Amino acid sequence: MGCEADSDGVVEEADIVGGVWLVDTGTGVLREAKIVTGVDDHSRFCVIASVVERATARAVCLALAAALARFGVPEEILTDIQA
Repeated sequence: MGCEADSDGVVEEADIVGGVWLVDTGTGVLREAKIVTGVDDHSRFCVIASVVERATARAVCLALAAALARFGVPEEILTDIQA
């Protein structure tokens, strides 16, 4: 799983390259998640910051659609696809 907790539930080591860990404080269950981000290239303003369980095309498109609805459609969209 990439993350180990001792008997007290304290995380000793976590490998979070490419994602983040979400902890259910009720059960202590660890789940990996991804963060979908979008930044305005000119102002550096963050227009998307969405936590998703898996960065599927659907999850990314829903985050983008929400940003377009909130901030409007830009003249162009630049991407940095990282698989």
